[in-house]
Parts: sequence; C-alpha cells; structure tokens
Amino acid sequence: MRMFRFISNKPYLALFWKFSIAITIVVIIFGSINYTLIKNNISQTLENELKFRLQFIINTISEQLTNSVLVSDYLSIQTIINTAKMNDSTIKFILLVDSNKDIIAHSFVNDLPIEIKNYYECSDSCKYDENMTSICFNHNLSVMQISKPILSGNLGYLYIGIDNQNIASEVDESMKIFILMIFTFFII
Repeated sequence: MRMFRFISNKPYLALFWKFSIAITIVVIIFGSINYTLIKNNISQTLENELKFRLQFIINTISEQLTNSVLVSDYLSIQTIINTAKMNDSTIKFILLVDSNKDIIAHSFVNDLPIEIKNYYECSDSCKYDENMTSICFNHNLSVMQISKPILSGNLGYLYIGIDNQNIASEVDESMKIFILMIFTFFII
C-alpha cells in the first residue's frame, strides 16, 4: 500500500494513512489526558488514605501514652513507642516532647538524628493540609507528619512522621500498567 499518490503532480495522502494519523493523534491526546487525571486521582486517594492512617496511629498511641506520661513511667513510654515503630515500617519517627519542647522519648535505637531534632516541628518549609490542620508535609524530612497535644499540651506533644515516598512508588507502578495499556491499544 502506497502512502502517497500523486494527483495532478501534487502529493495526495491515502485515506488509510489519514485515518492512521488521526487515530494516533487521538490516542496520544486522550492517553495523555487520562494519564494525568488518573495519576492525580491515584495520588490523591493514596495521600488521603495515608492521612487517615496517620490520624488513627497518633490517636491510638496518644491514648496508650497518656497514663504513662502522667506517672512518668518512661519504660512504658519507650515500649509503646518502640512497639508502634516496629509494627509499621512506614513510620520514620515518633517523638514525645514535654511542654517545654524537651524530647522525652523517641523511636530511634541510638541517638536522635540531628535533622529530626532540628526539623520535627512543622515550620516554614512545611505545607499544612487544608482539611486536617494537624497534618503537614515536612519537606526537610520528606515525611507527612502529624502532631497531637497530650492532655491539651499540659503533658507534652506527640509527633509522628510517615515516609510518603511509598505513595510515589505505588503511583509509578500503577502508571506503568496504564502506559502499557495505552501502548498496547496504540499498537492494535
């Protein structure tokens, strides 16, 4: 099948190739639009799920810690924090600070890393969630984090940071499948 025919010494594109080019353009345009929409939707859904999970974790841990903080039972405090960290591999850090902002307990085996010590409070580099004001995206630590006062802040504050890099990898994995589907449709 010839791509061009010459009519009156002018090149003329065959109807088959016109349809092929039109279909290719449509697949590329709609594939790109769908890719963007689906990627944003998956990212937002996973991010919202992570936020609700983060709230559940902090509520559970703060309830468990309240009595131990009241009686200054530091062994129980550390056990609760270590157990929570051990049970969830996405937790990057858990900090318990007193009302004077002194760190009482943390989730690290050895010393508290200096970057976490310096940046655990959401500050200028953080972006707060509009709907859940206790959740922020701490860009210095590359985490989504939440804070909660213990007994209205009189006993201190609990900070938890979750690694949000898993969201990006899960979205990328889903989008690879989508690209494969578009490519297969394009080939067909």
